[in-house]
Amino acid sequence: MSQFTTVVIVGAIVGALVGALGGAMKKGRRSGAMQPAADQNSAPMSGRPASAPVNRGLVLVHIVALLAVLNLLGFAISKVTGPLSPFTIALLGTALLIVGYFIIGLLVERSSRRNHLGYVALGATVGSVVVNAAVRGAVPSLDAIVLGLIFAFFQNFLALGIGRGLLFLVSRKGAEQGLPPADTSSSIPPSYPMAPGYPPPGYPQMPPTPPRKSPIGLIVGIIIGVVALICTCTVGALLALNVADRTASPVSSTLTPAATPTAVRTVVYQNTFAANADGWTQDSHCFEGTGGYHIANNSACYAPIGAQTDVDISVQAKQVTGATVQPFGIIFGLDDANTEYRFMIDSSGTWVLDSCTATACGLMMDGGYAGRGGGVDNTLAVSVKGKRFNLDVNGERVYYNYVSASYTGGRIGLAVSNASEVVFSDLVIARIA
Repeated sequence: MSQFTTVVIVGAIVGALVGALGGAMKKGRRSGAMQPAADQNSAPMSGRPASAPVNRGLVLVHIVALLAVLNLLGFAISKVTGPLSPFTIALLGTALLIVGYFIIGLLVERSSRRNHLGYVALGATVGSVVVNAAVRGAVPSLDAIVLGLIFAFFQNFLALGIGRGLLFLVSRKGAEQGLPPADTSSSIPPSYPMAPGYPPPGYPQMPPTPPRKSPIGLIVGIIIGVVALICTCTVGALLALNVADRTASPVSSTLTPAATPTAVRTVVYQNTFAANADGWTQDSHCFEGTGGYHIANNSACYAPIGAQTDVDISVQAKQVTGATVQPFGIIFGLDDANTEYRFMIDSSGTWVLDSCTATACGLMMDGGYAGRGGGVDNTLAVSVKGKRFNLDVNGERVYYNYVSASYTGGRIGLAVSNASEVVFSDLVIARIA
């Protein structure tokens, strides 16, 4: 099961459980705290107070503020640590949403808090999909929109459930410790008038019980501090790992500065496919055609060069026919045992990294949306050094330093999945020395 699917399923289950638990706890608290009056002259009371109307303008302000803060923090973190995996992005985003919903809950009236937070979560769900499409500069396909809405819905309501649970704990603790204890030593009702001269002169007076200080501020500070500490430690660890991975040359032990070796890139094959596809397969599945080299119907065709180990590969690809969920892309590392790696993208914009044998492919990495949609060129690039893969889509690094211990190098090609046709152009293969 892919990490993306795991996050969606876990988010759905945990969000449902937290929401149900929080609702049950609040219902039990209300039913225990608000009993109907026993006075025959009093009107019957409902066990649940009426909800106050929601300020829709304030809801809109909170939606915009929440999305703005999340995207600015995400942009800052990605600049510091470099590209992160979709799973790490989902975890950090959920943690920040929990803090956001908790803070928003503290800023609104308790009587309208539940409905207010629900509207904010729905708005943030739709808004996150719109913002992501705007940032990428392309209109996603219907499949990508549906998947994005599903994931955003589960993520937001998971965070909302946890945030409301924290709010419930804070409000209950404040109610228990913030109010002075009731006087139960006398049977006289508090509103009953005292007789003149009572208490008698000289009777010792009991000093009033000072109200206990509410711990709400301390609890809020502790929760925010813990979440901030977790986010800081996570970002720090990711930054340290990326810095360690990117350090290629050892530190010189002498005072004489040593020249840093740079990678030498030698192009070993290049073809725009505008004029010819010499050396490539020419049949009903792989053929030279309008716009470039066409591959159709679950086929793979290989470049007319030998095996490569440390290599840069880039190609442009555009889907001509077929469903938008059919992937296509680059093959590398085909060895004598017919095992290979495939870096693929579909026209909905979702990319994957597969490890394939002669009979089946297994998912190694399931990425998020990174394409430009169907009917347009998408540029795929793979950089392999040693056993580490760097993956790019349209000039954007989507994964950094993926390690495959079983990689030994091999032939390079292009592939298309079932019932679709894709035209490839501008293929460049360069050896890294």
